Amino acid sequence: MRKIIVSIFIFMLIGVAFLYANTSYHMQKGENFESGVRYSSHPMYMDELNTLEELVELSNNIIIGVPLTAEKFNDSGIMKYEFKVKKEIKGVAGSVTIDVYALDGTYKEGDKYLLFLESFDLTAFPRTSYNSASRDVVINLSNKSIKSDIDSPLAKNIRKLKINEKDLSEHISKLPQNDIIPKKVVNQGKEKSASNEERITISDVIVLLTPTEITLENKNVKYANYNVEKVFKGQLDNSHQIAFSLSIETGKSYFVFLKEDENGSYFISTRQDSVIEIDENINIQELTNGI
Repeated sequence: MRKIIVSIFIFMLIGVAFLYANTSYHMQKGENFESGVRYSSHPMYMDELNTLEELVELSNNIIIGVPLTAEKFNDSGIMKYEFKVKKEIKGVAGSVTIDVYALDGTYKEGDKYLLFLESFDLTAFPRTSYNSASRDVVINLSNKSIKSDIDSPLAKNIRKLKINEKDLSEHISKLPQNDIIPKKVVNQGKEKSASNEERITISDVIVLLTPTEITLENKNVKYANYNVEKVFKGQLDNSHQIAFSLSIETGKSYFVFLKEDENGSYFISTRQDSVIEIDENINIQELTNGI
């Protein structure tokens, strides 16, 4: 995995500072975070990118877009930029707008950019999230410039080309690497289960737990430590951190449906109906019927 400087948060990893709280735990497991989502494992992360071809191969999506809004994401200088998709060169975003997470000041609202993106489809987030596949360069098509904090080999390689929409789009489209789609970081959860039976089937762990401490919070999720009260399916101890919706509170009990990824981390099975607060109206027997 690509070498990075980690310091403040557990959510965004950008060569200079991007959400890194509680990162050491995840880094020991080979997990990097940017904007609250884990980076995919890719052999190119072992070294710096040197060529446009490498960057194209690494990207899940390559688009030309315009930032419409910029919203503060957390207190570590990370912004959520809502981009209008003007053209798709690689991949299909499936939406006219997308959320791209980056440091404050990375993009200027109204300018047009060529974006090389990694996509993260995680149930903890309201929709697919995107981060730059390379923080070495930012390509602004409006003023035909490349912004680079360091004079990297990648920036030098791209500067050899004509920095305009037509030439770059045609050049990238013809590269064989443009046909290579890297593994998308996706926890394979669903928006909502069709039934409780389906929710039980798709979940690896079903548990009754109580959040004890909110360890990280941003505009999308809360990361929490918890006490396990009872496990109904699978196995789960108190050593993990799980991303929950913003509505959870410490001291309350929740019936939770979870999936486990290949790294042994847990995430909610569906975006909408995997975390159920326990009150007098909740029948746990009905929720566990069929396990």
